[in-house]
Amino acid sequence: MAKSHTVLNIEEETPMETNIAKKSCERVIALTLLLLVFGCAQDNPSADHGPKLAAFSDTSSAAEQAKKPAGEASERAHADDTVANTEFDRASWRPSQGTKNADGLTEYRSEKGVLNVELTVELHKVKLGDQEVWATPFNGEYAGPVLRVRRGDTIRLRLNNKLRSTTNLHFHGLDCSPLPPGDDILMQLEPGEHYDYSLQVPIPEESGIFWIHSHDHHRSQRQVMNGMSGTLIVHGQLSPFPQLENVRERIVVLKDIIVDKDGRLPRDFEFSDPTIHTVNGQVNPTFTIQPGEVQFWRVSNQSANLIYNLSLDNHELQILARDAMRTTKLLPVKDYMLPPASRVEFLVVGGNPGTYKLRMSKMDTGPVGDKYDAAELATLECAGEPVESVSLPTPDQFPPLKDLADVKVDRTRTIVFTEDSDAFYVDGKEFDPTRVDTRIPLGSVEQWAIKNDSQELHVFHIHQGDFQVTEINGERQEFTGYRDTVIVPTGGSVTMVMPFDDPQICGRFVYHCHLME
Repeated sequence: MAKSHTVLNIEEETPMETNIAKKSCERVIALTLLLLVFGCAQDNPSADHGPKLAAFSDTSSAAEQAKKPAGEASERAHADDTVANTEFDRASWRPSQGTKNADGLTEYRSEKGVLNVELTVELHKVKLGDQEVWATPFNGEYAGPVLRVRRGDTIRLRLNNKLRSTTNLHFHGLDCSPLPPGDDILMQLEPGEHYDYSLQVPIPEESGIFWIHSHDHHRSQRQVMNGMSGTLIVHGQLSPFPQLENVRERIVVLKDIIVDKDGRLPRDFEFSDPTIHTVNGQVNPTFTIQPGEVQFWRVSNQSANLIYNLSLDNHELQILARDAMRTTKLLPVKDYMLPPASRVEFLVVGGNPGTYKLRMSKMDTGPVGDKYDAAELATLECAGEPVESVSLPTPDQFPPLKDLADVKVDRTRTIVFTEDSDAFYVDGKEFDPTRVDTRIPLGSVEQWAIKNDSQELHVFHIHQGDFQVTEINGERQEFTGYRDTVIVPTGGSVTMVMPFDDPQICGRFVYHCHLME
């Protein structure tokens, strides 16, 4: 299906305009909406509202501006932005050397407040289970890198493009700059060139698991399926829970790919076709745990399209955070539906000795959607001497969050997703990357109703911001925290409240369906 974008412009003391649009093309990434934030020279408003959208400045050179779609550089030149202190000193810059962590992933850590990392994307042959596959992962590893930072750190990342097509990078979930040289998903990096990203991890950002991935329009689905993604962890998620200080952290990266007899992603395929499911770049890896041991699992769905309905045999998942934002309390579940791009962090307590499976159940996304089979993703071996379990967090240990369900909103909007055999639509209009479609004054709180008039599930995601789901299909939802990604039911709706009150995100960014189909 085709990707649709809408431009949202957030201004101070400027009337709001909405023009939500559709981009018609071959079946690619999803419904996407573009935002532009202005009025960022003012002081930071009160933090009362809860999650924030942020605003940043354009510090790109004239040459970098020239890489942007027509009209974008001039649009940004009129933004009232402040310059973030993220200068990229190319003369002295040296990339960090990665090391293998306990989960077998290559990890890069910030030092003295800065993470310097270099990622190269080019064609590699990788081994996935018993199959050799041609893919284009970062630095030749299908699992992707792990970038580990702290709030307030600066990320300086050089992306080398050795593909025959354009590409770019998105820092998914971070409320960071949408302007160059930050999280600018409108930039297209040409073959044979490199781009130096430089951005600051927001200080008020909720700690947790994020990810990075290709966001090049028309190409994201294939590039992400071919491994172009990685994991980003901001330290501090367990800080309110001192009893968990020494628990085992386990990073779980979910990716999948469909290949032909030559080990390549075919040009045409269905998601019901045989699929290679990987966890940390491996097929059905084995994890270990002792009876009674508490582990902290950080799971990210880095699939282009698949919804993973996860379960772990005979174990509860004690959810502590969704989309890098802590919940209001532990949420024990037997299974959890994790849409593409979403992340979940939970505690697992080792059960009786034995062998257990991490599974995804069979999925049907609707009459015109996708159908795919159940799969065993990983094996958990519970063995060894029982250990004394640490106490699980109690509700009073969770930092308080503000319930936005009944706050006064400045405006309500209805966003309608539809589709036909060729394209997704957002309010039936065509995307224009040079046009600002939606303008919102900085400091506003808005209620959005995302209505799905299609016959398949959609997955709503917003860049540079978070929201509280207040209703699903008209039914009031218990307040358990915020998120940045949510499933919109077939023929249904999701209502959410979003505060646009953080001046850190001035610039243009997007909201969209994250099915990269």
